[in-house]
Amino acid sequence: MAANAAFPRGPRYGINVSSTKTTMRVDPHSSVPLHEQVAAALRRAIGDGEAVPGERLPPARDLAVVLGVNANTAAAVLGELE
Repeated sequence: MAANAAFPRGPRYGINVSSTKTTMRVDPHSSVPLHEQVAAALRRAIGDGEAVPGERLPPARDLAVVLGVNANTAAAVLGELE
């Protein structure tokens, strides 16, 4: 099956993913592991009221793209926070 404009190959998401707060940041050079940074950023967003109770968290792939981490890292963090 050939790729066409309706189904382009490559990344599905742009740099700005609307379902994820772009104020969240991780530091790949920090001594703190990435999964701990991502978990802390999500907890902080929840605590600051950026995410309200009952609101769905962003999909792991969206979160991974915005933060520049592996999708498996984002999925593991989301699983821990459930």
